[in-house]
Amino acid sequence: MRLDGETWTAALRRLLMELAASFRPGSVASAEEMARGGALLYGPGALLVGVATLLPHPGADLGVLTLAALVAAGIAAGLWLRGGRLPRSVYPALCAVGTILITVVVHFGGSDGPAFAFLYVWAALYAFYFFRAGQILLQLLLLSLAFLLVGTAPDKPLGSVMVIATVCIAGVLMRGAVDRLRQRERSFRFLFETNPQPMWVYAADDHRFLAVNDAAVAQYGYGREELAAMRLSDIAPTHRAMNPAAAGVTPPAGSRREVHRLKDGRSIETQVFVDHVWFERRPAMLALCINVTEQTAMERELRHRAFHDPLTKLANRALLRDRLAHALARRRREPAPLGVVVIDLDNFKAVNDTLGHGVGDELLIAVADRLGGLVRPGDTVAHIGGDEFAMLLDGAGTEDLSAVAERILESFRSPFIAGGSEIAVTASVGGAVSTIGRSVDELLRDADLAMYSAKTAGRNRYEVFAAARHGGQLRRLERTTDLRKAAENDELFLEYQPVISLSTGAVASIEALVRWRHPRLGVISPADFIPLAEETGLMVPIGSWVLRAACEQMRRWEDTLPRPSHFPMAVNVSPQQLRESQFVDEVDAVLRETHLEPSRLTIEVTESAMVHDLVTVRERLERLRASGVRVALDDFGSGYSSLGYLRGLPLDLVKIDRIFIGDLDLDPETPSLIASIVRLLQALDLDIVAEGVETSAQLEHVRALGVDWVQGFLLSPPAGPDTVVERLRGDLWRPHPVRI
Repeated sequence: MRLDGETWTAALRRLLMELAASFRPGSVASAEEMARGGALLYGPGALLVGVATLLPHPGADLGVLTLAALVAAGIAAGLWLRGGRLPRSVYPALCAVGTILITVVVHFGGSDGPAFAFLYVWAALYAFYFFRAGQILLQLLLLSLAFLLVGTAPDKPLGSVMVIATVCIAGVLMRGAVDRLRQRERSFRFLFETNPQPMWVYAADDHRFLAVNDAAVAQYGYGREELAAMRLSDIAPTHRAMNPAAAGVTPPAGSRREVHRLKDGRSIETQVFVDHVWFERRPAMLALCINVTEQTAMERELRHRAFHDPLTKLANRALLRDRLAHALARRRREPAPLGVVVIDLDNFKAVNDTLGHGVGDELLIAVADRLGGLVRPGDTVAHIGGDEFAMLLDGAGTEDLSAVAERILESFRSPFIAGGSEIAVTASVGGAVSTIGRSVDELLRDADLAMYSAKTAGRNRYEVFAAARHGGQLRRLERTTDLRKAAENDELFLEYQPVISLSTGAVASIEALVRWRHPRLGVISPADFIPLAEETGLMVPIGSWVLRAACEQMRRWEDTLPRPSHFPMAVNVSPQQLRESQFVDEVDAVLRETHLEPSRLTIEVTESAMVHDLVTVRERLERLRASGVRVALDDFGSGYSSLGYLRGLPLDLVKIDRIFIGDLDLDPETPSLIASIVRLLQALDLDIVAEGVETSAQLEHVRALGVDWVQGFLLSPPAGPDTVVERLRGDLWRPHPVRI
């Protein structure tokens, strides 16, 4: 009763004011509740009086009793049918009329009149149920006066006291329960009406809408009256309106994705959460609908990017491997031939060097279109990297493979149109047919070996792999042996490519990139020897060499360069390194031995590192990050592009892959896709680097998207340590934010 800090005098004054305010006309119930409650009060009372007129009652005035019964029945019928339209202030008067009628019945009921006295209990309960405190007091006072005036109170005073006490206790308990129920209902209705997401209630049997909130009206474009006349199937076509034969079947609760149709004809992807409720005395379903159209489109686009080449729109290597794995699995159950063809363009590098990369890209697109016309609908054509394509031919044996290879070579005899000119190009084709027990890697390797054999034999030809041919395998073994000795023979070296801040022009970090200077073949591209190192397990020793060499170089730079030039060194770490149990200890040892602060080192990992053992990778990256080493996710978007990695890994930085940046000039939808990715990364408080910026147009796109850190040939190609020092001392990068 007394609030915190409130005196008893103030509390009494407040309660008296609340009591006085409760004498105002009205009630705590809705008009519909008042009408139904009044009808339930008058109806049985009229029935009881009507039955009493049929029984002998000495001294009773049957005419008065009959008139009272008819009046009560008329009021009950009127309240039941039309009472919801009356203002709530009318109902206290109706309750008083009921009390008068009861008094009349008791007075003119003859010797059995006191038997009707229990009807006063009904009137009191009605007051407790629907009226405020002041009106309850008035109602009890009116009842007491009625008893006294007509002299029909029960003969035993103790019984009267017990009746009144029972009425009061029951009324208080009922009022409290009703108030709690109404508070819950008001809270639900408030949340329902003010929820920013569309919500509605529909009948469980026929799916008709029973209630909708303002958000549903705004999003779907229908008015409340229109929705009240509609079924769920009118908005969600996947729902069929339930027919009478299916009545009584309750829809399942839970969450599901649905396509909903708006009034203007558009469709949206919706995540719907449904639960069972009772609404207006009937089973119903409560639905919360969240528009996930943009999220679904982004997920769909990311999935498409993960398995398709952005330039040619063909399947990429990941999708080819996936389909090939499924095809081989089917072959284990149902033996049948399966062919793989690998196509490599001859002298494609000359096209890029002489006509430019833009013409080279147009040529690749033209080749992709032509290859797509040479296969059946169930086959797969993929662009697996650079100038290399592949085909998965379901049900193709050796003869079928040879026929397809001949068609490929025949199609290449016609020139391609690229850069507005005709370009003649040939191809070397290799094929392999699956046998029992062959894996995806083995089948692709066999097709690769056959293709390289065809290229070595003179190009513009095809070969089908045969186990008897070992020449290609020997060359591969030699290359693997040479690579194994490269670190020992001091053939590996590092080049460094900076990440530049567009806002300041300063070097944000420098990435160490490994190179191989072969004693006979010269400098070999990382694209050629890194995959070989990963396949043969050599990335672990090579990666260890790169880590130590990069940290030692950073130590030398810190000793010679002024402190404002200090920046972190980024080192790429392969999945094989992360799976090594001693990797974290190795990093700690290198930092300790080179006297380098952990914050000066950034470990870059790719999405493929998470595929096989995410738990182990997360644990080791968390240990590194706890020691102060920064962690970056490299080439985001080039592989599996799982958004779960972004939230599940201890990351500081994400590098958007060059395939997105390179596609800015080719695909008008790419800027909006990258903008969505940037917003997502910013929401996760991650630093962002755009990789592979090679043109001014790409740079301007990146700048407009709000990415400050960029890396690419436009700003600086990879360079040796001496060149990096010259550029840092000459401050060559600092003017770039204004002019590049």
